[in-house]
Amino acid sequence: MGVLLRSVCAAATAGLLSASAAASPFPDGLFSNQAGCPTTDIHAESQPTLLNARGMEAIEWNCEFVEIRQVYDGIGWLIDAVCNEPGEYYPQQIVVVADDGDSKSPGRLRVSDGGQGAPSSSHFHRCPEAG
Repeated sequence: MGVLLRSVCAAATAGLLSASAAASPFPDGLFSNQAGCPTTDIHAESQPTLLNARGMEAIEWNCEFVEIRQVYDGIGWLIDAVCNEPGEYYPQQIVVVADDGDSKSPGRLRVSDGGQGAPSSSHFHRCPEAG
C-alpha cells in the first residue's frame, strides 16, 4: 500500500482530514467508496478510495483539488484537480453531486470524472466520525 494512503488512513482515523467549511464550499468530512471507510490494515484485500475537500486518493493514484465551484443549485460541485499515477501527472475535472440533495451534510455522494477514456461514476458514503 502506498505511503500516502497509509498517512491519509491514519489521519482520517484520527479525524484530522475535515476541511474547514469557510475554506471550501465542499462538505466537511471524509467519504469512501467502500462501506468500511479507511482502514489501517495494510494487508486488507481492497483498500477504499478516499475523498474529502482536499482531494481523492487510492493506493496507486491521487488527485489534489485545485478549485471547487458549487453547481446544480448548491447540491453539486465542479472540481478542477491535478492527479498523478506512478510516473504521470495530468489535469482532471471531477463532478460531485449529493445523492440525497443535502449540500451541507450529505450522506452519499456521486463522483464522475472524464477519466483517461470513458467517463466513470462512483458512489461515496460518509465515513463515521473518529471518536
